[in-house]
Amino acid sequence: MPRQLPLKPQLRDLSPQWIQRQDGVFLHLEDDLGLAKTAVQIPQNLTPILLLC
Repeated sequence: MPRQLPLKPQLRDLSPQWIQRQDGVFLHLEDDLGLAKTAVQIPQNLTPILLLC
């Protein structure tokens, strides 16, 4: 039987950093504990959506 995901997963600290790439400005989010294998990069124009979380 598949394991149920928690309704509210635990939150952990991230290291946010603005980065400039050839295709624009991105918010680079990296897991401080290194539990996630990859980082996330969110385009600058989409970052206001994070306020809804």
